[in-house]
Amino acid sequence: MNSISFDDVQRFVTLVSQSTLAEVEISHGTSKLKAVNHLTTPQAPCAMAMPTTPSHEIPSPAINQNTIVSKAVGVLCLDGITLKAGDTVNVGDTVAGVLALGVLTPIVADKAGVIESFLLNEGDKVEWGQAVIALV
Repeated sequence: MNSISFDDVQRFVTLVSQSTLAEVEISHGTSKLKAVNHLTTPQAPCAMAMPTTPSHEIPSPAINQNTIVSKAVGVLCLDGITLKAGDTVNVGDTVAGVLALGVLTPIVADKAGVIESFLLNEGDKVEWGQAVIALV
């Protein structure tokens, strides 16, 4: 069968809408599907906090099964995030953001749990794969 199913279209649209890509086109057999992501006006940058210690001295928290990690590199942005220690997060919840080159990329929980602590502060440098939140 060379057609794209409705479920495939739904997954495609969801993936594109959650990405920062402006346009994506796929083809399968004789079928083609194109999605244009009309990105919203860029959000105002987060206030930058000055690091309290030089970045080379900041220990990197251990990544384990009880942490939520960043999938982007930039500066941690908690603007508009009301989560705190003791709050429950579910898979798919936006728990923070990473600001880079004026683009805010959400950090989305890939596991559920109760927040033990934020491992970084607003304005801290974030690396790809770095633990941002510890869960209990």
